Amino acid sequence: MNASLLGGVLALVFIFLELRNPLFNQKFSSNLALLLPENIADGNGIPVEIMSGGALGLFIVAEAIKALSVAAIAVLIILVVRSYIRGEFFTLRSARRVTAISWLTLIYSVGLFIQHMGNNMVASELGLDVWFDRSESVLGGFLPFWYVLMMAISMLGVMLYRAARMQQDQEGLI
Repeated sequence: MNASLLGGVLALVFIFLELRNPLFNQKFSSNLALLLPENIADGNGIPVEIMSGGALGLFIVAEAIKALSVAAIAVLIILVVRSYIRGEFFTLRSARRVTAISWLTLIYSVGLFIQHMGNNMVASELGLDVWFDRSESVLGGFLPFWYVLMMAISMLGVMLYRAARMQQDQEGLI
């Protein structure tokens, strides 16, 4: 439980570190930055100056969705661990929090998808055909992982709901 608590706190720290680049350096982290010519970028991110309004909007929305969902997941994990430390394992509140975590993992994947749309827009505007010739499929490696993760966490939430109901029924019998 302490490792989960530490993980939640570290996730909040990493959110700040990830947002440093767009906020202070005016660059968005992306794999596409490695393909940009040296006169445009140094490989640390895509500069805001080369983006059109649409691409910049996609990157801003993607960063906001990803940061808010990770922050919410971290806070929910901290709250679940705190209730577990108090001995409240099978409560409806814990079950709702775990179910919310499963939905937030799906929301995070939506942020990744929007970021990829921004990458595609920037690559199209700069004529970087190499970006589109990648052999990996976004949906091939992207969708199954997030779907399985969401289903596993959701199943844990359902198990906690059932356990909370069974505990309520048992206490009613005593």
